[in-house]
Amino acid sequence: MMENKVNSSDERKTVANSEEVKILEELYHGNLNPWEVEFHKGSEYDILRKKLFNKMNDFEDKLSEDEGEAFRKLVSLICEQSCIEERERFIQGFRLGGRLILEAFLLPHNGNFKMI
Repeated sequence: MMENKVNSSDERKTVANSEEVKILEELYHGNLNPWEVEFHKGSEYDILRKKLFNKMNDFEDKLSEDEGEAFRKLVSLICEQSCIEERERFIQGFRLGGRLILEAFLLPHNGNFKMI
């Protein structure tokens, strides 16, 4: 019975390691792009995106050519700011995840329960 637990554990380690290698290979080859995830049609994001696009078009149609150009520049700046903010939040979240992993594995266990 003990042998099954060892084999089962070894199998999990092999699967975890093979998945890790796949992710690292995908990252190395430039195929891992979380920002390129497509949203499902009809999702909350898709519905909001369409509403925003329609409202912006309706608003822009009411503007003169110069006002429309100023509006497009403003929207472009807002998008640029949003992309920078999203990148920084991603970096901070990734760093936080790394710190959590380090803490989980490196800090001594001082609790009353036996470590698994």
